[in-house]
Amino acid sequence: EPIVSHRIASILRLQKGDLVTLFNRAMHVTISLTRIDKKSCTGTIYTHAQNHILVPPITILLPLLKKDALEDALYSCVELGATNVQLIATKKTHHISTDTKQMARLHAIIIAAAEQSKQYLFPLIQHPINLSRALEDLPLSTRIFFHPTGLSFRDVIHQIDRAATGNTHYVIMIGPEGDCTEEERTQ
Repeated sequence: EPIVSHRIASILRLQKGDLVTLFNRAMHVTISLTRIDKKSCTGTIYTHAQNHILVPPITILLPLLKKDALEDALYSCVELGATNVQLIATKKTHHISTDTKQMARLHAIIIAAAEQSKQYLFPLIQHPINLSRALEDLPLSTRIFFHPTGLSFRDVIHQIDRAATGNTHYVIMIGPEGDCTEEERTQ
């Protein structure tokens, strides 16, 4: 992998004997580097492990935010341990291009966040859909909508614990910068 070798040699500036962790959604491997150049690297596997499946699954309904806010929110989704990020369009969302190039960039941000947080089971990111369709497509779940006028998070957690519905999936949504409409909040 020339791209990975370039990153190890030129960006991370790792040396022979250094450890590097490579990962995908299924597993992570720590390698002790034995040879490094710009086009290839070799090493000895030091440790390897399957990524732990995070339970319960968490889907984040993430509105299309402005560039910096969207990047920060994606970092937080990875750190939170989200398993899926569904980009959503609301009536007040910031409309950005979500072509193949932009989606690849957002995926790269998720990978960078996973590298930083050591959260190797990073979330899948889905192309934007409107809010009502996203809500229709969701499995049986406990749904939490964060809003400044709502209950405190602690109170919501206590309500979820008392209800103990047996749901094995959580869906969390934050509103866009311009807030949701009353109809969207009701949904």
